Amino acid sequence: MERRIRTYSTDEGLVKSRRVQLALYAAEMFADKGYHNTTVQEIGDACGMGKGTIYHYIGTKEDILRLIESKATVLWEGFFEEGLANFDKMSATETLRHCVEDFCRRVDKYPSFTRFWYQEIRYAPPEVQRAIREWDTRAVALFEKILAKGCMSGEFKVDDITMVAHIIVSGGEMWAVKRWFLRKHFTLKEYISAQVKMTLRLVCANECIVKAG
Repeated sequence: MERRIRTYSTDEGLVKSRRVQLALYAAEMFADKGYHNTTVQEIGDACGMGKGTIYHYIGTKEDILRLIESKATVLWEGFFEEGLANFDKMSATETLRHCVEDFCRRVDKYPSFTRFWYQEIRYAPPEVQRAIREWDTRAVALFEKILAKGCMSGEFKVDDITMVAHIIVSGGEMWAVKRWFLRKHFTLKEYISAQVKMTLRLVCANECIVKAG
């Protein structure tokens, strides 16, 4: 998607670094002020680029949404790859614990991405909306797979796997969406510990171990 964005620069390294800057600063501003209430000039002021310089690396303001999606995709591909790599190496309980923790840490790395998608996704171009919904669906599907494995092995007892998978994903995303409240009461480590324990209590059969550490 990012390859289709117009640029006047032939320096690929510079284009990449500038676009990362734009994605990070713009996501934060869009989440705080809204997409339509944030100007390209304001984004430029925040990241130390003039408006004209910004348009050297993109064609339109809408392209910034594509940059944010592209950056987020790289972040979440690592989550899917690592989760699937661990699937056959660990028990379902161990895999679930690891994936809940990894999911929360990735949300914490770029919380503005999650906040923006929750609040402003309707303003993104259709292909960006599809991409975002696809990786959200993939996250739910990964947790569904882990839960199904645990039910087969007898580690878990879950009546509605899809519903529980959505609860897990939403719980991780709330660290970004409700950070104004949660970060007053929890550190990231404490929040992850609480999420892991609550998740395992929700799904585990036969008093399985819920220790998060």
